[in-house]
Parts: sequence; structure tokens; C-alpha cells
Amino acid sequence: MNIPQVVAHEDGSGMCMKQYQWNTFISSFCKTLPDIQKYHHFRFTKDDPKCVFVKEHVNAVEKRIAILKKKATVPRFLPPFEAPPGLSVKRKHYLYKYIRPYVRPEHQDLVPSQKSLYRKMC
Repeated sequence: MNIPQVVAHEDGSGMCMKQYQWNTFISSFCKTLPDIQKYHHFRFTKDDPKCVFVKEHVNAVEKRIAILKKKATVPRFLPPFEAPPGLSVKRKHYLYKYIRPYVRPEHQDLVPSQKSLYRKMC
């Protein structure tokens, strides 16, 4: 079950959610999971860290798939930190033009830009 967490408040205060270079980090010691889009349930265990247990749906039979590359070991450190890139100009224009009109007028200008928000949090 997912439990929502406050990432930041409208004024920019709050905890900082760091983003890491997971794709590069994981691809150095793990294989690609074939047909990943058909699975909806993933389970990892500390007793078998070289494998992932997957199910296509809640009542499906669980499959064990070895994902660790040969001679690779599970690292005990985090990947490098990566600052979020922010929104593209095209995306900002889209949000302003098509989404902002649905926001209550008193709240339309509350959310600062992603980069300025990020600088305040970290």
C-alpha cells in the first residue's frame, strides 16, 4: 500500500526528495527484466537479493527471475545524486494554457517554478 508523503509546501519549505541516476546505476549490475510492462506486482527479498519475484496480477502465480548479471555483486551504496531537470518551456506553456484555467483563481500563481522550489528545499 502506498502512503503519500509531503515533499514540499507551497512556500518551498519541506523535506528534499533527492533523485538518483538509477537507470545507469542499476544497468551496470542488473539485466533488463523481459516484458516488464506485463507485470503489476514486484517483490524483492533480502534473502534472495539477486532475484525479483513478479506477478501479472494479484491472483497470478509468482515467478522468480534472476536479474543480477554474472559475477556482479549487489552494491551497498547509492548512485550519484541528480538534480531534477525541471519542466521544458513547451510543457510550461501547455500547463499555463490548458491546465491553469481549471485552477481556482486564488491558487493559480501559488506554485513556484520547479527549479526555484528545489533550491529552497535543498
